[in-house]
Amino acid sequence: MGIKIKSILAVLVTVLCFSSCKTTVDQNVSLDVLRGRWYIAKIYEEKIPTKELAFEPYVEFYMRDSHMRGNTGCNVMDAGYYQKKGQINSLIIGKITTRDNVCAEMSVQDKIIKALAKVVAFGRINTDKVYLLDADGLPVITLKK
Repeated sequence: MGIKIKSILAVLVTVLCFSSCKTTVDQNVSLDVLRGRWYIAKIYEEKIPTKELAFEPYVEFYMRDSHMRGNTGCNVMDAGYYQKKGQINSLIIGKITTRDNVCAEMSVQDKIIKALAKVVAFGRINTDKVYLLDADGLPVITLKK
């Protein structure tokens, strides 16, 4: 076989492997899974550039008062959240407020806030990783312990 054909076959095998190897998301979990601090690892599939930020972005869920606090990498953020009745893995995040500090990398903060506004559910990958999901069931934010 020629080098071009081998290269094409290698690309096809790689694509087929990645398209058939999906991560299993457990969506039959209670809200308690979110308790505590979670670092924002990805927005959609884009990794957070933590070295360029003043702080590592995170969210912290408080069960007692249905409140979320965190940091966007620049500013502190706060929001309430709730679940839709009868939907164990639903998660609706209310209006997010932030401080008004201006940082060199404000685009990350904007992406985090826009992504959190699209969250309607969550699912656990393992004890150290959770997805926040949009209305189509796709990961909007990947959280890690």
